[in-house]
Amino acid sequence: MNRLKAPVRAMLSSTLMRDNRSLFLALFRGGYLLIALPIVMGLLQSLPVTAAGVKVAWGMEFQLAAFFCIGLAHYLGSESAGDSRTGVLELIAISGVTRLEWIIYRLAQCWINFLSVWVIRIPVLAFLGTFGGMTVDNWLFRELLLLLMFAVGSTISFVGSYSAPTRQKAWGALTSSVFFIEFASVFPTLVLRRLVPLLGVAGTGPLSQAEDFLSTFGFVACVQAAHSGTPTPSQLIPTAVIYGVICVGALIWLHQRIFVRIEPQVQENFAKRAKRWFRRETISRPSRRCWDRPLVWQAFAYHGPGISGVIAKASFHAIVAVGLGVAYWFGFREFVLVLMCAWCIAFLLHGIHKPADCMNRELREQTLTSLQLAPFEMTDFYNGWRTGGWILAIPDLVVAGIVSVLVTAMLPETGVIIVTISVGMMVLGPLQFLSVVLPWSIAGFFTGAIIICVIAATVIAGIFVGLEASPWLVPVVAWPILGTLTWVVRQFVIPKWIQRKLSTDTVN
Repeated sequence: MNRLKAPVRAMLSSTLMRDNRSLFLALFRGGYLLIALPIVMGLLQSLPVTAAGVKVAWGMEFQLAAFFCIGLAHYLGSESAGDSRTGVLELIAISGVTRLEWIIYRLAQCWINFLSVWVIRIPVLAFLGTFGGMTVDNWLFRELLLLLMFAVGSTISFVGSYSAPTRQKAWGALTSSVFFIEFASVFPTLVLRRLVPLLGVAGTGPLSQAEDFLSTFGFVACVQAAHSGTPTPSQLIPTAVIYGVICVGALIWLHQRIFVRIEPQVQENFAKRAKRWFRRETISRPSRRCWDRPLVWQAFAYHGPGISGVIAKASFHAIVAVGLGVAYWFGFREFVLVLMCAWCIAFLLHGIHKPADCMNRELREQTLTSLQLAPFEMTDFYNGWRTGGWILAIPDLVVAGIVSVLVTAMLPETGVIIVTISVGMMVLGPLQFLSVVLPWSIAGFFTGAIIICVIAATVIAGIFVGLEASPWLVPVVAWPILGTLTWVVRQFVIPKWIQRKLSTDTVN
C-alpha cells in the first residue's frame, strides 16, 4: 500500500500548486459567485420572504450547481485528452508509475480540484438555509446527486479522453454515453408497464416491483425528484449502483490500455469504418479537394469527419428523434422534455467548440507557426474554423430549431428561456476559443474576469427582467449585450492573444 501511495502523493504534490493557480478554476469559482448573486439579492429584496420564493431560490441554486458540476466534470476529467497520441503516457510508464497508480492519481486530482471549487457554494447554501424551506433529506438528496453527477461525468470523460485527441471528442464521449444510458433505461419500464396489465399480474408482483425500481433510475428521474415531492437519499441507490458498475467497468477497460500509444494516422471515425465495411474497401486515404477557404476545409475535412460525419450525425439524430417520439407517445412526457433539451444543448456545445478543438490540435502538433506562413489575418483563424464547424453542425442546428419550436409550443415561457440559452451559447462561441489561448498571467486573468463579469451581469439582468416583467423580454435584454461582447472578443481580444501565442511558440 505504501508503494502505491508514494508515487500518487509525489505526483499530486508536484501538480497541486499549479492547479491551485489555474486560471480556469478561478473563473469557475468567480463565475458561480457572480451568477449566484441575483439569487441572494432577490431574497434580500423580497423581505419578508414567502415559502414560494424560498423554493424558487433553492431550485435556481440547484440548477446553477448542476450546470457547473457537469462543466467541472468534463473539464477536469478530460485534462489528459491527446496524451496517448503524443507519447506523454509512455514517458510516465518509463518513470516506473504503474497503470493503477496513474488512474488513482488522475481521479484524485479531479476530486481535489473539484472540492477546491465546490467549497465556494458553502456561503450560498448557508445563506439559503437561514430561510428554511428545505428538509434535511431533500437537501442531502440534492448534494449527493450533484456529487454522483461529478463522479460519473469525470470518470467517463477521463476514460473517453484516453482515445480522444481533444476535449471536444471527450465531451462527445461523455454526452453520448450518458444519453444512451438514460434513453435505454426508459424502455424496460415501458415494456413492464405494458406487460403488467396484459399478464394480469398483481400490483405488488415482481414485475411491478421491477418497474418501481427502474422508474427511479437515471439522472433525469433524480433531477425530477429533486424538484418535486420529498425525495430521500435512498432513492439514489439504483442510479448509483448501475452507473457505478458502468464506471468501474470503464476503468477496468482503461487499465488494460492506459500506456498503449495510439497512432493518430490509423484512427478512423465510425462513418468511414462503416463505409469501408459495406463496400469492402481497403484501408486507403482518398484525395480530398481543398476549398477556396483552407481553414474552413481544415475544420470540416481534416480536423473534422467531413461529409460522412454529417451524414452519420443526421442519421443518429433521426434515430434518437424516433425513440423520443415513441417514449412521448407512451406517456414519458417529462422525461422526453428534459432529455430533449439536454440532447439539444449537448450537441450545440459540441459544435460551438470546434474552433477551440482546431486550435488545440494545432498547438499539440506544433503546427500553428506553420499556418502563420500562409496569408492569414489573426481574425481568419477563428472565423474560418468557426465556418467549418457550423457546416459540420448543420444537423445539430436543425435539431436545435425543431426542439425550440416543440418546447415553446408545449411550455411557452420555458421555451423562450431555452431558446435564449441556446442562442446565447452559440453567440458566446468565441469565449471557448479564447480559453485555449488565454495564459495564466495578470493580463489573462483580468481579461477572463472582465468577460465573466459582463456575462454574469447579463444573466442577472435577464433573471431580473424575467421575474419582474416577462420571460419574453429576456432575449431582448440578453442577446444585444452578448452579441456586442462576442463581436469585441472576436475582433480585438482573440487576435491579440493569438499573436502572443504565436510569438511565444516562435521564441520557444
